[in-house]
Amino acid sequence: HSNGIVPFLKTLDASVAAVNQGGRRKGAAAVYLETWHADIEEFLELRDNTGEDQRRTHNLNLAHWIPDEFMRRVDADTEWSLFSPADVPELVDLWGDEFDAAYRAAEAKGLARKTMPARELYGRMMRTLAQTGQGWMTFKDASNRTANQTAEPGRVVHSSNLCTEILEVTNDGETAVCNLGSVNLGAFVANGSIDWDRLDSTVRTAVTFLDRVVDINFYPTEQA
Repeated sequence: HSNGIVPFLKTLDASVAAVNQGGRRKGAAAVYLETWHADIEEFLELRDNTGEDQRRTHNLNLAHWIPDEFMRRVDADTEWSLFSPADVPELVDLWGDEFDAAYRAAEAKGLARKTMPARELYGRMMRTLAQTGQGWMTFKDASNRTANQTAEPGRVVHSSNLCTEILEVTNDGETAVCNLGSVNLGAFVANGSIDWDRLDSTVRTAVTFLDRVVDINFYPTEQA
């Protein structure tokens, strides 16, 4: 048993600071936490500029993985329940209607560690975001509904990355890895308009070479 997520995140925070690519680039990590997690309030304090420094993680980027059910309760101004993942391990791998049903069932069983007004938690999230730029919002259900990897049962997106531009399935046997490419749109502007045909050809070429990079790239673990 652990004493919450903060001690583990402190370890990750130190690891991120230690890895800097030979001094060329600082390490970076984004931590996504589900809004029902019992440690959500402590999580919100991790990048605060005041308070006990031993409870702060200055090298981590923080994000919220928010189900639609939370936003519905914010809108309705009703209570929100916080759980230990040890009591409700199934919630991590559920989204949409299945998550909603399991979450409400856990409430009915009295498994919540704490309940609070949904708007109170939402207000705290907004205050942290305004003060620190941390704790941005990413929507769990919308992410899984629109991802192109979740059509098969059991395939779930659990988070995004630092820039929130990718959504990939992860599980115990699969670590998500992405390859990024960019296109300079300014190079396709001629006489005040975009050369769409040349842009189309360039993007298709870029997708082809990125697909080949996936095949020949180095991966640190077998799961990746």
